[in-house]
Amino acid sequence: MIFALYLLLKVCFLECVVLKILKYDVLINYFMKKNFRNVMLCAFLACQIPSFAQIKVEAEAYTDAKSLSSKIVLENNGQTIGYFDEAGEVLTYEVDVPEDGLYQFSFKYLAGKTGSLKIDVEGASFVFETTANLGVEKWWELPRDQWPSYKFEDGALYELKAGKNVFKAVNVGTGLNIDYFEVKKSSETDGKVASISTSPEEIRLMPNESMEVIPTAYNAAGKPVASFVVWSENAKDGIYKSGSDEGSDAVLVKMGEVSKVVPVVVAKPKKKQNFVVTKHGKLNTKNGAVCDQNGKKVSLMGPSYFWSCSRPMWWCKENVDFLVSKYNIQLIRLPVSIAPGENTWDNPSATWNEDNFLHRPDYTKALVDEMVKAAIENDIYVIIDFHEHYAQHWVELSKEFFTYFAEKWGDYPNVMYEIYNEPMTDDGTVVNYAKQIIPVIRKIDDDNIIIVGSSDYSRHPDAVTSAGDGYSNIAYTWHGYVKWGHQSDWNGRDSWNNGVPVIVTEWGVEKSRNDGGLLSVYRQKGLINAFWSMCNKGGEDSNWSVLKENCYKVADWSDDEMNDNGKWLLETARSWVDYKPEFITATDFSLAEADGQKKVFAEGEKGKLDVKVSGASNCSFRWVQVSGPSEAKISSDNSQSADVEFGDGGEYEFCVIVFDGTNTKTFFLTLTYESEQTSVAAEKAEAGLRVYPNPSADGCFNVVAGDACDVVVYDLKGVVLQQFKIEPDVPKSISVNAKGVYVLKAGSEFKKLVVE
Repeated sequence: MIFALYLLLKVCFLECVVLKILKYDVLINYFMKKNFRNVMLCAFLACQIPSFAQIKVEAEAYTDAKSLSSKIVLENNGQTIGYFDEAGEVLTYEVDVPEDGLYQFSFKYLAGKTGSLKIDVEGASFVFETTANLGVEKWWELPRDQWPSYKFEDGALYELKAGKNVFKAVNVGTGLNIDYFEVKKSSETDGKVASISTSPEEIRLMPNESMEVIPTAYNAAGKPVASFVVWSENAKDGIYKSGSDEGSDAVLVKMGEVSKVVPVVVAKPKKKQNFVVTKHGKLNTKNGAVCDQNGKKVSLMGPSYFWSCSRPMWWCKENVDFLVSKYNIQLIRLPVSIAPGENTWDNPSATWNEDNFLHRPDYTKALVDEMVKAAIENDIYVIIDFHEHYAQHWVELSKEFFTYFAEKWGDYPNVMYEIYNEPMTDDGTVVNYAKQIIPVIRKIDDDNIIIVGSSDYSRHPDAVTSAGDGYSNIAYTWHGYVKWGHQSDWNGRDSWNNGVPVIVTEWGVEKSRNDGGLLSVYRQKGLINAFWSMCNKGGEDSNWSVLKENCYKVADWSDDEMNDNGKWLLETARSWVDYKPEFITATDFSLAEADGQKKVFAEGEKGKLDVKVSGASNCSFRWVQVSGPSEAKISSDNSQSADVEFGDGGEYEFCVIVFDGTNTKTFFLTLTYESEQTSVAAEKAEAGLRVYPNPSADGCFNVVAGDACDVVVYDLKGVVLQQFKIEPDVPKSISVNAKGVYVLKAGSEFKKLVVE
């Protein structure tokens, strides 16, 4: 502003000098007065108009925080908001906007895990994906000037009016500390929605489960646009809740004038490959050993994960898929954090981490459920571990814990329950606790293996066998770490380790791949064993982890990103059994007819929605209207052939989701209703070129045209990649291997193909 005033004054001065030279004294006075007035006016206005660069709103300057489950915590001498971490919590703010236009939000934050924050402004919203600050050892101690910022250019465009605007920061389930928000006017001018993406692109869940859909709108240039969201009736507020039946459904989301269909699959998890559970079936105890469905001893190997509250980033399907596909792991153990500290029961201030079952049961359940699903899909075993040293103080919580998981997963042969991790008490107390928990599980699940710990960090399984009196399939665990010489403890107790069904649910090597001879014992005695642990805690020769400390990848890590012990243990697991996963061939949906059809119907006629699928049997169908001038009435929307009654005249698009119990596929049909015609026979209309899905996540596209024509696919260098012919209204499937942009020519029409 000062520089602008300087230039203006300089111009006025030069103007007067010129006039002086020309001896126009009369005009000098005029221009001096005129320019002085202009300068003063500009100076006044410059002082009145705030800078459009950015408007800063301090996080602690909220106007409403009534939704918070606990009182707001002010940190850094009251200059930041702390512990804003429960889903559904809302902080409300006001901001004075200088003029109408498109604006963007940014904010400075600190987070312990990757997550999201939603900003709502008068019904328009955008979800900001935040990143955890885990690149330093003590991320929670980062000074504020090192907190990350969500950048303006990554945020959505909000349509704001001049004057006071209210915005809300909505927590969608991530713990955040927030320093401030900023609002900045954008140079963008297009705030109209042109396309929608959703996360997830397809909903997959079990009966009676819920899932939230997060939509993002984009303008024609691909810039995110904050927009009001209209949901279909089955997903109010974006949350889809399944019923008790398996099948298919669809969620319709509308932002602006653009709609999108999100296919829904409601089904129990099914294995995608045959591996260890197919071979061994439901495990049992027989003659002092853990045996398979044929009565043979079972020897399996895999990792235990780290405490769920401390290293949850590896508790994900991607990690399990990778471990099975590359290292042939046969089981996983899930140490579920129960309380926020090892002695919280008598010292509530001893808080380690609140991401546990006591404080965040829904979060913990979802974490475990994802891992159990992944185990079932990969056909491996999974141990659900009540990972607590003082479980006798949490009996009611334990009953709640195992009731939930037994009801949800007890029908699957993959599942085992470990009811007490490394008890820090005497064996009599352990037995008393076990006698309260085992009946709770057995009331729901009468035959899956239950594993009991013992005193001295689970090193005396022979001392607690009375816990299983009156029940079948009760096993006992032994934990051993070479670093503390526990192998000698094992070798000195032949009297019990030959007669007690033992599962080694946790053990660790010493540095330089020293297993103390335990692996040979596990092989000799045919034992199931889980080594500690799938995480990055510890150094090069750590007996704590698989990965090096600087590796935060959940999968596809290189040998250089693994420590020596972890590399060796996974390679040992790879060759522990002499068989490998065998993928089950997925059902190949092929369309016999109707997809991409475009038909015209006269006034008074009913439209026919019809799709025939070959290559699959016992399919279910779900029809939904995607777009149209008004709402159409669909009858028999759960069959492959349905009738539709139109509203207003115009073009209607419908889709059908086909589901065979495992796989889904979505097909589209377009019908045109000519309401002003009185008598027109149904006929095929000229359909333009359609390519879907576009963009494609896997490089697969369907191509449909109204006329027979030649099709050519080019890369951006003009190189011909594919050539073929298509028939009228007959979909043709094509695939492109690499990510990027391509060009498709069909007759005289062109389409851009995008592989994400």
